[in-house]
Amino acid sequence: MKRVLLGLTIAGVVFAGIFAFAASLTVNPSTLQAGTGAVGQCNAAAVSVSFPPPTFTSGTGYTVNSVTVGNVNASACNAKTLYVTVADGGNVALSSGSAAITGSGTVNVTVNLAAPVSAASALNAHVAIS
Repeated sequence: MKRVLLGLTIAGVVFAGIFAFAASLTVNPSTLQAGTGAVGQCNAAAVSVSFPPPTFTSGTGYTVNSVTVGNVNASACNAKTLYVTVADGGNVALSSGSAAITGSGTVNVTVNLAAPVSAASALNAHVAIS
């Protein structure tokens, strides 16, 4: 029982740490553009998050299916994975994806989402590197 509680406690602390880094990203309401924030680990500078122009699909409306994370230090984060979760205004996850960080210098990393997200609902983006 102690091991289970210890495991849950450690998992909670790790999740809270990742969420705290990701929660520092800000999103401007009524626009499909995320702000900047620290992600820690190998990337000391704040990253930027942006969405491509949304696509219109009859019956679904405007959606986005990828996110671009900028200012990623590929030299320090090479061979790590960048994770992105797009969430609504209440931070309910709508879709997520991941991409490998490769190259050197400061790069932009495009992450394809598992499922398209309504452009009107995409109000938060959470980023983690591990």
